[in-house]
Amino acid sequence: MAARKRNWNEGTPVRYKGKIARVARGVYIDPDDAKKATEAQADSWERGSEIYKEVRKIAKNVMESPDFAVPPALRAPYYAFAQKYYRDVMVLGMDEGVVRAYLEARMPGLDGAVLDEIITRLKREIPAPVPRAAERA
Repeated sequence: MAARKRNWNEGTPVRYKGKIARVARGVYIDPDDAKKATEAQADSWERGSEIYKEVRKIAKNVMESPDFAVPPALRAPYYAFAQKYYRDVMVLGMDEGVVRAYLEARMPGLDGAVLDEIITRLKREIPAPVPRAAERA
């Protein structure tokens, strides 16, 4: 049986919050503590996922453009490349050449021109995150 396709829609955060609430009710004795933990975890998850939705949107715009057209059925590795590249290079500060070589070896057959355009737009449209206090030290 094939796995179901997981789509992000307006109901996704609500479903995720419900899953968190079910777990928290089993962990915390006090219902108020469970509710606070649920709210904190759901808010954290939503804030953390926003940037990756933006990265995916940029990659999608590149692949939908006439200059770099990629059929929808072949887009998944490009999305994975964009998100992993963003995290490793722009967030963690790893060497760009090393990350790109690693990703191209792990995902062979990707069009270099499409990857170049995705990287260019990521650098132009998404500012590098400010490191948290623990990462600055």
